[in-house]
Amino acid sequence: METTINVSMAHRAILTNAAKAMGVSRSWLVRSLVQKAMKQCKGNPAGFVPVRYQERRGPGFRAPMSVCYNERDYEWIIDSRKFRKETVSFIVAWAIEKYLVPKSDASRKNALKLVSDNYGFAHYLLSFQDLPGALCWVIYWGKASGIHRKKAIDQHPARLTAG
Repeated sequence: METTINVSMAHRAILTNAAKAMGVSRSWLVRSLVQKAMKQCKGNPAGFVPVRYQERRGPGFRAPMSVCYNERDYEWIIDSRKFRKETVSFIVAWAIEKYLVPKSDASRKNALKLVSDNYGFAHYLLSFQDLPGALCWVIYWGKASGIHRKKAIDQHPARLTAG
């Protein structure tokens, strides 16, 4: 699936250089940055707040950049956007500043290692439970184990994919 994100020219250069240094595509690097950002907000989904957008800037400051994902990663990124209540462009800009713009020589050496996790969320499970008075959706990113996996599968999984 192909989509676009809006990135500043400075962030585009950082993404391009980092992707070249790592020998990966910019799309792969963007996915890894979103994954890293999601790990940062573990257990704290945003709720009942407006969606956060990047700060408005003048014409030419940002431009659309194409990114391509497989279906699983695309769904995962859409879920990430929903849980953080931020646009994907906002999440990527935040992650670039946090992980790819090094603040010291020591962090400069480790900046690319932080986002080079080849073992992202290879499994995605979406399960549904119809409770009295409520509909409950449970999303598993990664491999649910033991009782959690059995419970999720027993509750009528809407989708189970493996990477």
